[in-house]
Amino acid sequence: MKIISTWENTYGLRECKPEVFSCEKTESGYKVNGIIGANSLMTALEFWVEYAVINNALTISVDYKISDYIEKLPRFGFEFDIYKNYDKFSYIGFGKTESYIDKNIATTYGYYESTAKENYFNYIRPQESGSHYFSKYLCVKDLFTLTAKKPFSFSLNP
Repeated sequence: MKIISTWENTYGLRECKPEVFSCEKTESGYKVNGIIGANSLMTALEFWVEYAVINNALTISVDYKISDYIEKLPRFGFEFDIYKNYDKFSYIGFGKTESYIDKNIATTYGYYESTAKENYFNYIRPQESGSHYFSKYLCVKDLFTLTAKKPFSFSLNP
């Protein structure tokens, strides 16, 4: 509990937002540089993201530096909006129900198919819903396929 309290009260991470400082067009995409920090507090981390499209494949490269004053950083990730009609997906990871790093023992690793509506759980106080832990493949039907060098967690919700 001490770590959560430190994140919220000392670092102000609950209020952290990304701030982009530069966006440079490259031959195959964009390079973005920015920080994540809370208003009027020190930067929590600086990030560099490069998006490149080569041969119909989008590659996202991420590098970051956590500020020296932060002992441990909570996870961070990317959020992309897609049109509602792209609601069917398949994946290889823990499922069929939602799974998290601390809750995947109740699920089984395998190949699954679902929809955004089936994947969403209407919690009283939602913080996250429908995550699938340790995935190595995601295909949103008729839109894109995602693979990564390291396993990832994702959710696809309405």
